[in-house]
Amino acid sequence: MMTITKKLSVFGLTVLLTACASVSTNEKKATEGEVSKAVVPVDARTIEIEQQIVRIEKKLKDKPTSQGWILVGDANIHLQRYDEAIRAYQQAYLLSEGDLDIRKKLRRAIYLSAKESR
Repeated sequence: MMTITKKLSVFGLTVLLTACASVSTNEKKATEGEVSKAVVPVDARTIEIEQQIVRIEKKLKDKPTSQGWILVGDANIHLQRYDEAIRAYQQAYLLSEGDLDIRKKLRRAIYLSAKESR
């Protein structure tokens, strides 16, 4: 039986690969003179990521881990849901007792959220 850590790692890789594939696809579609903006379309990948987030959050209610909340935060950053990412990173930061890498992720999410609301 796969442990939650392994499942979360697999999810993290899925999110990373999805993000890379999306960027690569968007770059190929851009033609000269077009302004290419990174917008996450609602497609099968987005729906799958949303479902994974819900599944992980349910597991985190029973057994919270900083690694799990980091994955939720990273997935929300990918989906450009910065406020949700902030909440996830805050949970991870509290569970980690002040991990500096998580703090950097939290600061970045706060910056992106503020930038988006301008």
